[in-house]
Amino acid sequence: MTGEPSAPDDVVATPEEPAAPGAAEASAVDETPPEETLAEGATPAEETLAAAEAPGEEEPLAQAEPPVAEELATQELPAVKVAELAPEPDYPPPDSVPRPPPPMALKVYGTPRVDELSVAHGSVLGDTKLTITGENLFRATIVRIGGVIAQTIGATEPRELRVLTPQSARAGEVDIALENPFAQPLVMPKAFRYDALLPPKIVSVAPDHVATKGSEVTLTGESFVKATVVLFDGKPAASVRIVSATTIDVKVPPGDDGRMVDVSVKNPDGQVATVRRAFMYDRRYG
Repeated sequence: MTGEPSAPDDVVATPEEPAAPGAAEASAVDETPPEETLAEGATPAEETLAAAEAPGEEEPLAQAEPPVAEELATQELPAVKVAELAPEPDYPPPDSVPRPPPPMALKVYGTPRVDELSVAHGSVLGDTKLTITGENLFRATIVRIGGVIAQTIGATEPRELRVLTPQSARAGEVDIALENPFAQPLVMPKAFRYDALLPPKIVSVAPDHVATKGSEVTLTGESFVKATVVLFDGKPAASVRIVSATTIDVKVPPGDDGRMVDVSVKNPDGQVATVRRAFMYDRRYG
């Protein structure tokens, strides 16, 4: 019979050896379709990119651990008591920083004592010089006469104090008070009397004829004071010089020839003295 030659009788079939480990995996790899096989010589970055582009189930991204600073911010710090903080040392300032002067000792003046007053009365216009003699009298001593502070013009500490009396709205007796810093004040009831002003009086006006272009006249009288006002026909004079309590020099403004002028003086308390037709303008005098 024709056909394939038969195997010799003495040939015995050898049993198949078990496949080596990994052979199946190798064969599985070999069975990968050609289009899915990576090109030879691909770099690791390209392999990673290819694996990312390959379809399949996406793995969840791992969350980054929070920074250490955020962890510290979320931690609850233990409360610190103020008493537990150590005080800062009191270092002396460097030589370049000026040091404050040491505190001065507080001067003790003591309560004033008055042994004598040089005058006991004066004009309501004030400016009467008053000398006070006693103890604990200083320039820092405040003197009030009738409740108004007197002006200090000198002192011989601690025995004497000199002041000028202030003005007063009315005549009469008033208290004198002396005050030292940090000491009890001394009050002397009705220790000073304010005198009312005497009414002013005009004795003469000279000359009695003046130039029409203006001139100067002299008023002689009584009870003139620094604040006395001179009036010509009821209008205040522009230039007045109080020479004394009895004399006033005043400039006369220009006027019409032959006009007679009344002259008045008025004191601060409102009292007035007037001389009718005290002088006349005369062109013969200029």
